[in-house]
Amino acid sequence: MEVVRLRYGNTNTFFVRGDMGGLLVDTDMAGSMGRFFKALKRAGIRMGDISWAMATHFHPDHAGLLGEMQAMGVRVLLLKEQEGYAGYSDRIYERMGAEYRPVDRAKALFYEGYNCAQAVMGAFAPDAGLSMEDACRVSANFGGGMKMAATCGAVTSALMVLGLYGIEDPVTVGELFRTVRDNHNGCLNCADLLRMNREAGGAKKPHCDGMVYEAVTLLEQILAKSGKI
Repeated sequence: MEVVRLRYGNTNTFFVRGDMGGLLVDTDMAGSMGRFFKALKRAGIRMGDISWAMATHFHPDHAGLLGEMQAMGVRVLLLKEQEGYAGYSDRIYERMGAEYRPVDRAKALFYEGYNCAQAVMGAFAPDAGLSMEDACRVSANFGGGMKMAATCGAVTSALMVLGLYGIEDPVTVGELFRTVRDNHNGCLNCADLLRMNREAGGAKKPHCDGMVYEAVTLLEQILAKSGKI
């Protein structure tokens, strides 16, 4: 058995690796997913190594990421004695006005090494009933402009997210397509977008980060307007 301490906030998080899988004990506050992924990377641990997660108690700084863990396919363990306290942090977060948006999940996924299309799809899929594993598998070949520098993976994945939420009318789909295109001098192809960014003196990673965040933010607006979220 291996025990690794992950420190990325105010709480000690422990990863326990055993013969049957990995257990994550305690998480930090909601909104700390980006720091959590950095801690995983430093320790050489991937999300796929985490089979279960649990909180020793349900204060906000010990259970803040359990919902995100569950959405990403991790099974959350709950002791019988904890049944009446599982929603304790939710009520506190409501009073605090804390909010964990899809763009936060996209940032965390992109940081861990998922491609642009997977980050966009993964930001919304769990809330639409599609597991993170299936979402990343479906969108895998759309990253990097379908792996041939064609249409940007953030854009093609955004179209898939609309379909996942049952939105397929030409007006809404066209709105998303045109908005991204107009924001980038009429270009949607990965090769052209990267070329323009390079000519402007920009680095590749911040550009691709920006495309992912732009697509996710636009999707949030469209889904909210359509009453889907």
